[in-house]
Amino acid sequence: MLESLDTETVPVQGTNIAKAIELAVSMFDKSEENERLVLILTDGENHEQKAIEAAKSAFEEDIIVSTVGIGKKGATPIPDHKTGEYKKKDGKVIITKLNDVLLTQIANAGGGEYIESGNFFKDLQKIQNQIDNLGTKDGQTEIDAYADLFPYLILAAFIFLIIEFILLEKRNQYLSD
Repeated sequence: MLESLDTETVPVQGTNIAKAIELAVSMFDKSEENERLVLILTDGENHEQKAIEAAKSAFEEDIIVSTVGIGKKGATPIPDHKTGEYKKKDGKVIITKLNDVLLTQIANAGGGEYIESGNFFKDLQKIQNQIDNLGTKDGQTEIDAYADLFPYLILAAFIFLIIEFILLEKRNQYLSD
């Protein structure tokens, strides 16, 4: 489905971070005791209000809301990859900029962390660390020890294969010659 998405998929332009948080919260199973995380990747240009309240509400339901700021702090035109020019509305170039103040406030209200995008691999590591820390209490992680039992199954299959080969040879007169 991701391959079919592009910038024209959403008919109304603008960002409603509160609605995104509310939708993400509604998709979690309320009966689970696991820690849950909503990770929002955006430039922070919020065209609707109540994003901070939505993050607080999610955190009250034990759902952590973290944000990743994508974009530049200064005003930047949005490129149109189809035409090679900048996107325009009513003949004017559309400008966007990173709203790191709002994204920090949302992350703080949601009990999460704000990560400013810059170094892609470093950012991915920060996100991975945050996900890895879910389910930890006081820096401790529960680890279930599992025993690999597949070698025994392979041994049993190999033994049955040998038995089948021996029985097949005795029953098949062409092979017994």
